[in-house]
Amino acid sequence: MNSKKIILFLSLALILMLISACSPAAETTAPTPDMSINTAIAEKAQAGVLGTLTQIALSIPSNTPTPFFTETAMQTSTMIPLPTSNKPMISVSKETNCRLGPDTVYERVGQLDPGVMAEVFGLDPTRYYYYIQNPNQPGSFCWIWGFYVTRVNDFVGVPIFTPAYTPIPVNTSTPGSSTTPTVTGTITTPKPACTFVSQLPANNTKFKPGQSYVDLNWTVKNTSLATWDKANVSFKFVSGTNLHNVSTSNLPANVDPDTNATLLLDMNVPAANGTYTETWALVQSSTTLCSITLSIIVAP
Repeated sequence: MNSKKIILFLSLALILMLISACSPAAETTAPTPDMSINTAIAEKAQAGVLGTLTQIALSIPSNTPTPFFTETAMQTSTMIPLPTSNKPMISVSKETNCRLGPDTVYERVGQLDPGVMAEVFGLDPTRYYYYIQNPNQPGSFCWIWGFYVTRVNDFVGVPIFTPAYTPIPVNTSTPGSSTTPTVTGTITTPKPACTFVSQLPANNTKFKPGQSYVDLNWTVKNTSLATWDKANVSFKFVSGTNLHNVSTSNLPANVDPDTNATLLLDMNVPAANGTYTETWALVQSSTTLCSITLSIIVAP
């Protein structure tokens, strides 16, 4: 109850008390009044006043504020799917056509849907189209426009592909019909990043226990379309028995496409007899370009 209600209540109660106290004084001897009748009259008057006060109090607006808006739950954004590997991958926020070449003039051969991750095997020279495996035709490849694309993982070293053909416009036989594009040639499947060339010593070569002054020579070829930068491409030990005093080795220089790279390491022959195997990999950031395995036999 607010202050206005309290003041009004007290004022009406005071008026009621004054009315009850102001009855005329008896000048002469009067008959003794019936107290039960007076009590009934007072109760009736009091009840009427209280009823009036109650109606007045109910008519006064409450101070409780009235809400003027209703909260609405906020719409959540579309979740990007988690990648299935550390390879360069993409997802799209809207259905996107997959075409035979990096342009809208090429034939549409598939579609990438939201929520689907696709590994990227190459970029076009503008770096705005992504070369992926066709989601609708596994084993073939197509190009995705980058407008709706979200990249996942590291794209350093992704090769740049130039389409092997261009669309040739031909007129349809129907008079007045529009020109429709067709294509010639075949899609070039991306090459492996590197290939094994040679290894010295050969696998299963025998060594005496603890033999010293043994050199390991690995040669690989850059079969990708991008130059290996010595600043971010290196050989790293992966598994098995590390027969060397290091676990990583940098390239001696940048390696251009179709060029060999050689890794030279000092090898420590174990003192105990047995067969020992080690695996190393040529890596670019977190991406494995190729791996090499060596096995030797230690016997007297």
